[in-house]
Amino acid sequence: MLMPAKVKQSYTTISAQTYLKYWVHFTAIVGDRPIFQLIDTPVVLKLSSTAYEHARGLMSTLRECHLERSWISPIRKHAALLELLHIYFQATGLERIQLRSKDLDKLNIILSYMAENLDKRLTIQELAQQLHLHPNYFITYFKEHMGESPIQYMNHMKLEHAKQLLLGNTLHVNEIAERIGMDAYYFSRIFKEYTGFSPTAYMASKMIQNG
Repeated sequence: MLMPAKVKQSYTTISAQTYLKYWVHFTAIVGDRPIFQLIDTPVVLKLSSTAYEHARGLMSTLRECHLERSWISPIRKHAALLELLHIYFQATGLERIQLRSKDLDKLNIILSYMAENLDKRLTIQELAQQLHLHPNYFITYFKEHMGESPIQYMNHMKLEHAKQLLLGNTLHVNEIAERIGMDAYYFSRIFKEYTGFSPTAYMASKMIQNG
């Protein structure tokens, strides 16, 4: 079963006998986009007994790596996860995988517009106009494909850009806030929510890590 990111999940059982669940959180990127935002694939697959046992063993490997935390664990985890993805796509069948070409074109337009205007405080109306959509429908459309609202997504883009500016260590926090279209207080607050650090603490921690 593939559970899309940022979608609420729930499960229950109608039997007195419960069941064992294995799951893993991961991000698979193609270019700068999560792969499952680019393609349509089945959410639920029935594996053959051989593939199921293979997948079960890989999940056990991921759990072992998480618990042992040795220096080689990240490599083993990465290899196991790639093999799990291989099992998923192999069971799906390439003929059942469809590219979201029309949606991809629309999303590329709006994401490029966001990236080019990180210094502005864009409104939903301005963003929706780029795709000639009603603002309410645009919010629903964007969230369905990107997993969060347009404003949340753009704020994350702004904060990622701010992180790069902070690493340059040449600009004051107020200047960085201005470059991403935020006032300094709001920028500091949501930056800490996003990273766990204040902007100045983030800059200091990276300086220490880099020696």
